[in-house]
Amino acid sequence: GFFWNELDSTERQALKKSVSPFSAGAIHAPFQDLPLVSPNKYVEAEAIRQITESIHAASELNFEIVTVHAARPHHMSKDEVLDHAVRNLRALGDEAQKAGVLIGLENVVYPTDPEEYVELLDAVNHPAVQATLDVGHIMFWLKRDGITRLEGTAGAAFIFGMQRAL
Repeated sequence: GFFWNELDSTERQALKKSVSPFSAGAIHAPFQDLPLVSPNKYVEAEAIRQITESIHAASELNFEIVTVHAARPHHMSKDEVLDHAVRNLRALGDEAQKAGVLIGLENVVYPTDPEEYVELLDAVNHPAVQATLDVGHIMFWLKRDGITRLEGTAGAAFIFGMQRAL
């Protein structure tokens, strides 16, 4: 990883050169110890600042998308989490739109299931905020229903059907 604002011009140019052979790219924004949703407004502000830095890096590198997580703190109600997530994702969407990139909300533990994922994306309702579907993370959703494995063609069909539904 890197912090775009901490790179000098030589380091930025070297990074741009190293990714120039690719026709598309994505950045996964920081998320470890940096929740986008928190009862602490200063933590949220720092998350937005660092993700905004990732947005600017993606734009400079001619990448298309910045993937983010919207983890749910256990000590906030579902409505509070939704309000914070919508507000913060819309603000990031505005930044992304200005920079010519997209925000991709990744499915991790929150949203907790496909319906909640779609509910959150619908509530955000921002053209620059889209879905990043990590098929491995779908197991977080399935474990809730007691499903621990998807095998063979039935598993592939299930994943494909979920992707089409989103």
